[in-house]
Amino acid sequence: MAYNELNTVSTFVLPFLRIEPIVFKGRIVNSYLYDEDVEAYRDNHIFVVHSNKQDREFVHFETILARHDCFVDSYDIVDTFFGVKVFKVPEVFEENYQNFLKGKYSRYDLAGKGTCFNFGLLPETRILHHVFTRSKELRELKESSLGIYLSEESELWSIWNPKFDVLTPDIKVYLRGLCKTKVTPNTEFLDT
Repeated sequence: MAYNELNTVSTFVLPFLRIEPIVFKGRIVNSYLYDEDVEAYRDNHIFVVHSNKQDREFVHFETILARHDCFVDSYDIVDTFFGVKVFKVPEVFEENYQNFLKGKYSRYDLAGKGTCFNFGLLPETRILHHVFTRSKELRELKESSLGIYLSEESELWSIWNPKFDVLTPDIKVYLRGLCKTKVTPNTEFLDT
């Protein structure tokens, strides 16, 4: 996995907010369990990192997120190129959140599974079905690919990884690298 790939929090926790995916289109970077540089909100929160690209839809985007029932805080990172919105995990999904922390995706309740299916961040939603049901097909595929035996009780998706699922200084350095585009003046406004 790389920093620019969809992480486990975005796949299995961000959908708990029940925000329409179209709201995040073209803006979201990833979601995280917490920010290592922020002491507050370490437990039961979702940190959503997004582009602060200032276009005509930006104010509307921020308004939608700030009006969410579980919205807690907002701050900028990487010289304001990116924003972070902090949300409390909705009470109805707290048990699913605890299952997520343990890597027990098959223990998600129907509402938790449904929100992940409906959010649809994965290009192929059938993958989620196989993960949630611990399907024989996926287990056999993993056994064959990895050359190991997995019991029927084995979860079929990796548990979250602090390197990719926690907002770390390393991720912020990576994001800073994305901002180093060279700005050139518009020649139409130069005196010739």
